Amino acid sequence: METIISSEGEAETESELSNLERKTVNKVDDGDHSSLEEDADKYKEQLEAVFFKLKESKSYRRTVRSISISCITAATPLLSSLKQTAYLIDLDIVEDGIVALAEVEKSYKLETRTTEEVLAEHNVYR
Repeated sequence: METIISSEGEAETESELSNLERKTVNKVDDGDHSSLEEDADKYKEQLEAVFFKLKESKSYRRTVRSISISCITAATPLLSSLKQTAYLIDLDIVEDGIVALAEVEKSYKLETRTTEEVLAEHNVYR
């Protein structure tokens, strides 16, 4: 199962934001203040885009969590089956549900950290 917010996506977001920040700092250092407001607007737009992606991720994460819990809840009583094939299938369902929940938890932590970073950056450019 793939993670809901990939490490590549997080790295790409951080790279885009740091590139724009670096360009802005270079312009200030060079004395070019004319386009700083325009750069700040671009930076805010990028932060808003990241925030939108995080909201989509949150919705997706909730859906995956709900489906996983439903699968685990439905399959758990069937683990008492005396038929080996039914038992093994149910065991796979429960295992997959637990793995999915672990991925949801991992994505939640990543999403929380990314949200905090975006909010901190947004507050800097207000």
